[in-house]
Amino acid sequence: MDSMCCEFENNQVFNHMFAFADKTGAFPAGWQKYRGRTTADFCWEMDDKKNLCVKIKNPVSRLPASICQERPYKMPVYEKQVWEVGAAIKVDYVMSATIKVHFLSQYSSRVLYTSLDFMLEPERDFYCGVVTVPTGVDYALIEIGTSEAGTLSIIDTFFTRVFPVEKYAMDARGRLNINNVESVTRILEPVDVNGTFELVRPTRDFSEDVIADTTERSSTMQDVFHLDTYSFCVINQGAVDAVVKIQLSPNGINWLEDQIDDDQIEAGQMKILVYNRFARYVRLRYRTNSGTSILSIYLQGQG
Repeated sequence: MDSMCCEFENNQVFNHMFAFADKTGAFPAGWQKYRGRTTADFCWEMDDKKNLCVKIKNPVSRLPASICQERPYKMPVYEKQVWEVGAAIKVDYVMSATIKVHFLSQYSSRVLYTSLDFMLEPERDFYCGVVTVPTGVDYALIEIGTSEAGTLSIIDTFFTRVFPVEKYAMDARGRLNINNVESVTRILEPVDVNGTFELVRPTRDFSEDVIADTTERSSTMQDVFHLDTYSFCVINQGAVDAVVKIQLSPNGINWLEDQIDDDQIEAGQMKILVYNRFARYVRLRYRTNSGTSILSIYLQGQG
């Protein structure tokens, strides 16, 4: 499965395709330059296939350079779960890279991690492995990078739940052994659940402040593919009225306005906007009829 266009069900990585920017507009939202900030070059750009990617240029071997998820975007995990982690990475020549999963506890500052090492090849762009959650941790963060001199382009990342480790027969990479009747029978057997469990639903809580004037502009694009419901909340912090409208897109390139009238938000007032139709990406168009105003834009939703 060596394709950069893979879709991963229940992918828990926020902004996994680097589709939208952080508040500065200089780097993908939810990600940070991690190791090698002073020695390596980090670029957020579009490759020749129009995929957004983070390109790391590491000038010297044995000096690591990597990107890592920011802590506010950590992913909930539970001990002994099995997760598949991977990335689409493009290189021009053979070089090594590492995908590291950091495990955090809400009760301790200690950080555990699991490292998966890969030899990157120009003919291949998909790399993945399986990790098991250690005891006593609650969250995970992904780090991707290299300790070798060279250039790599990270195009996509994923972190998706496989199965509880005790329930199924798996090989060393966490793949199900289903080539015999016994394995299939175990999967079909009813499972007794004792006690209680918590269902973790994907959520989104994004906010940004923008300056609106008479030129129509757009808020940061948001991926809502895994959300069942979401809404925009806009607070007009300024002294003039603002006009806003929801836009939808299947690919983040072609946009269509939702079929509702423009919403006018009076100075000092707040409005909640709910979509009428669905597409994977959404954003908010905003402007004023005269003067400038500061708008606080929130997008909140859950799966």
